[in-house]
This record gives sequence, structure tokens and C-alpha cells, in this order.
Amino acid sequence: MSSGVTSVSAHENSTCAVKSGRVYCWGANTYGQLGTGGTDSVKTPTAVAGITGAVGVNLGVDATYAWDAAGHVWAWGQNATGQLGTGDEVTHLTPVAVSIH
Repeated sequence: MSSGVTSVSAHENSTCAVKSGRVYCWGANTYGQLGTGGTDSVKTPTAVAGITGAVGVNLGVDATYAWDAAGHVWAWGQNATGQLGTGDEVTHLTPVAVSIH
């Protein structure tokens, strides 16, 4: 039986997976790394709004990154040193395009 999951990433107490082009995350959410729009922990896989066509996901230290086959990149979570690549140092609780020129 196939689950349809094509990518999984975990870091400390958070996990994300890609299934059918959607990103689902669960676990600790201290810095919004689950992309739910808040910082409450989530106990079941929850779809990250605004992303379709994803082929991969990677959890970093309190930040998450997803990408699609066309080269679009999204990032969310802690951004204290600009690690999301969004040109600011603002924590983003939902995905933002970094989307790379």
C-alpha cells in the first residue's frame, strides 16, 4: 500500500512531509516552523496553507523550507539572522516566497 508521501524531514521535535504536492507538518511549533499561522504545537499532520505542487521539504533549526519542481521555494519560521532568505529578520508564521533570482 502506498501512502503517497514523497518527502519527509524532521528536526528535534517537529516533522513535515510532502504528500500529493501538499506540505503537512506536526510537532513543536515554538517559532512557527509548522507554518500554521501560530505557535501552538500540533499533534496530527496539518496542511500548510499556500503551497501546492511541492516536491520536497526540509526542516532546519526552527525554520522550514519547501520547493516545487519549477524551482519555487517557500520558507517559514524563525528568521532572526535572515536565514529564510526573505530579505528581512522577521519571524514568518506562514510560508513566504523566497521563494531565488
